[in-house]
Amino acid sequence: MRHARKGRVLAVPGRSPEVALARSGILDRGYYSAAAGEVFPDRRSAARHCVTVGMPEGLSPHPFLSIGYLPRPVQTAWTRGRVLKVLDHLLDQSGWGRPLGPLFHPDLYLEQAGLYPDRLTPGLNLGESPLAHFTARAKAETPLPIPPRPDGTVPTFRGARQALLEHARIVAAQNADLPGREPSFHEAGLASWPRGRRPLPLHGAGGPLISIVARLESSPAAQAAAILILQGQTLHRWELIFVGDADVPDPPALYDGRARVVRRPVDEPDPRVADWRNVGLAAAEGQYVGFLLPGRHWRPDFLRAAVSRLLDSGHSGGHAAVSLHDPTGRVTVMTGYGDLQTLRAGGWIELGSLICRTEAALATGGFDPVLGPGADPEFAIQLATRAPLDSFPFVGSDRMVATLPRQQTSAAGADGDWLAVIGKAWVDWAEVRAGTAARVPGRVSVVIPTYNDAAMTTEAVRSLLTTTSLPDLEITIVDNGSPLGFGQDLTAHFFGDSRVHYRRLPLNLNFAIACNVGYAASTGELVVFLNNDTRSDTDWLPGVVEHLTDPRVAGAQPVLRYPDGTIQTAGTVFPWANGLPCHFLTGRPYLDALPTAQMWFHATTAAALVMRAVDFAELEGFDPHFVNGMEDVDLCLRALELRPGGFRVDPRSSVTHLEGKTPGRGRRIPENRRFFMERWSGRLPGPETDKFERAGFTLVRVEDDGLEIPSPRPVIAER
Repeated sequence: MRHARKGRVLAVPGRSPEVALARSGILDRGYYSAAAGEVFPDRRSAARHCVTVGMPEGLSPHPFLSIGYLPRPVQTAWTRGRVLKVLDHLLDQSGWGRPLGPLFHPDLYLEQAGLYPDRLTPGLNLGESPLAHFTARAKAETPLPIPPRPDGTVPTFRGARQALLEHARIVAAQNADLPGREPSFHEAGLASWPRGRRPLPLHGAGGPLISIVARLESSPAAQAAAILILQGQTLHRWELIFVGDADVPDPPALYDGRARVVRRPVDEPDPRVADWRNVGLAAAEGQYVGFLLPGRHWRPDFLRAAVSRLLDSGHSGGHAAVSLHDPTGRVTVMTGYGDLQTLRAGGWIELGSLICRTEAALATGGFDPVLGPGADPEFAIQLATRAPLDSFPFVGSDRMVATLPRQQTSAAGADGDWLAVIGKAWVDWAEVRAGTAARVPGRVSVVIPTYNDAAMTTEAVRSLLTTTSLPDLEITIVDNGSPLGFGQDLTAHFFGDSRVHYRRLPLNLNFAIACNVGYAASTGELVVFLNNDTRSDTDWLPGVVEHLTDPRVAGAQPVLRYPDGTIQTAGTVFPWANGLPCHFLTGRPYLDALPTAQMWFHATTAAALVMRAVDFAELEGFDPHFVNGMEDVDLCLRALELRPGGFRVDPRSSVTHLEGKTPGRGRRIPENRRFFMERWSGRLPGPETDKFERAGFTLVRVEDDGLEIPSPRPVIAER
């Protein structure tokens, strides 16, 4: 083995990679166990897991070693599990001038420890890297070898390690709560039907034990099919509540005295799924309630097994597995998820397999008709919020499907209904509104959502902290489910700075939900929503905040500039009648924005938006139906109902905006525009040609981007 100062150090012949890692001094078993979500009995087993599983998944063996700080070839070797190449790099003196992460600079450590003054590395053992040397000798209060911070804080070994270890535990726990990416289960592996320890009253007087709600179909065959499914159950104390629309005639015969019809109100001409379920739920007389959906066939022992299980366990509700049959004859059994954390992360429950106590169902307020198809999962989430749902270890029903339902492990392809449901689950707006009185007067809370870009987010936060003169500022970074390493870097960068807080969501829930969650965690009287692809070159916040001393002002923004100094947006305008808005003065020199100081706007961008916290709570934040687009304009238009004065732009203040650099932007442009126009068509301002004239321009014409619902592209000329 050659000495470290002479270059690469090769592994001893015959030594396995796991042994090399175990003996390298850079394997922190406690930290790695937290990151992997497993307990390893010894260093060797942890090293084996790291080489074979952890490294390909991007896990680091040490809290102060960050993959993103390594040279690209070493990063590639890391993801391929080539630990010897990584160790060679750590032992190569030519790379010691490069930090290994936000909290460890090898050259600074060697200089501070007196090991590096003559470049001969005295004191380092053969095969010992600076990181290993530091780890072996550091005490709890040993300061970390990093450049001085602007705030004067000096992270210590124990404090920083504990913070990163706690973050690793949170990520591992959140990953464990995510629904499985492969939601298939073998029916043979499920337990047999439980019979319960308590005697189950299957027959007899006392009214129905369970109420089953079903929609009254106009087809007599469909009515008969529902009755036959119930008559085939081994539990006989049921009632079937058919909920019918006014125009659906009574069935010629109900076939069974346990079935009855309840009518929806005649003054509701637009029937929705949630409406008939709520009507049936309100009419239920049984102790338990279930929902019989079209296309679902309950197995004969389903109701008996479910009610027996609930009586035994005391749970307020539970759900059985569902056997899904596709056109090819393939059968897939899906169990669903009943715990709140997994449901909030996109877990799935088949409503037709759900049985719950009637009082618990009524306590949720029923199904939300505004959510459309999302009313079913939202109902399950509301149940789980009040008490955990039991997962019955048996198959309760069979269902024919064209394609298998997918668990939601990312919001990238999610629809607005699903996101609206998840958004309600993450923020209790009634509780948030009740807490606005306790917000700190004078404090400005900045919310920065991010996803998979620690470097850009770090720059956004650092530049704001170093330029602002506000005396009471807090920043909440909301990580939209980035891999462990990204959050580790952000946690490490700002560890010890009491102004910066980090919050991680279990998966990418997009801009609106991330901002809402960050707002709910903030404490300031004013709230600022700031994109992570921004850079604060000047002290812009005080000038923008000043506008909110006027009670007529709903919110304010600085001028956002491209890196070349030209305007990205100086407000939001509606250049044509009943159409989408656009950014104002895009591409013009910065000084052209000066006239905006005298203008009122109907909307601004949320890339750098200041509002009152109490107003944001009253509006219930950004609408998650919008997926990374139009949510800011929608919020502003709703805010005008609270403060009709409108929004202001402060041309004295500017922020550099690297527009479009955040991953995932622009994927849902058509859907966002369609939903926006469905909500606001006929109520939109415009045409606002006067703003161009007041800014010194003539609006020559308005072009568009050619999409189905076009975005305007004003063509202007200097007057």
